[in-house]
Amino acid sequence: MNQDKSFSLTSNWKRILTALSEFHFNEPDNHIKHTINVLSTPSADSELVGTGGGRYVYKLPPESHTSNNPYVVKFAVPTDGDRYLHGKAQNNVEAHLWEEHKNPTDQENVLVPVSANQTTVDGSWLIMPKGTPFIELNDEETPSKQKVNEILDKAHSQLNNRLDPTEFKEQNLVLINNTLCLCDYGYENPL
Repeated sequence: MNQDKSFSLTSNWKRILTALSEFHFNEPDNHIKHTINVLSTPSADSELVGTGGGRYVYKLPPESHTSNNPYVVKFAVPTDGDRYLHGKAQNNVEAHLWEEHKNPTDQENVLVPVSANQTTVDGSWLIMPKGTPFIELNDEETPSKQKVNEILDKAHSQLNNRLDPTEFKEQNLVLINNTLCLCDYGYENPL
């Protein structure tokens, strides 16, 4: 998948996302409702679209960016124990891997692009295009098992075994513009 060249955050949204990410990280019991309220705008309500070890994913409002395409923000939250599951670490890994592999020379890119991030500071938030989760695809949209395995194998090959093998699964795939891509690739192989 290619980067959306029309995307950029509008004037004050970088500041808003940074403030929200700090609240998100420091107030683990109160962050969901507050984040949805802040991200909801007169033209669109926000929603929590996903969670995983160390991160919460929300739909970004259209006013926050210049693209006509939908986007999500991944906010880091603290985790107990495993440093590889820490949300800030995962955001940093995804941003780094996208920079390394955004222009593959020998194959189609199967990673969802990182469009903006806070990794230069601490990895507290990261923005990607919003896709339809694989598990929510209807029968007409669902690719064959062979195609799914092909995409997962390409991602595994493209990232040179840098990720934990558990990342290469259907639940981490989304469909964007009729292209199946890996949207969660932040859990580095701890070996």
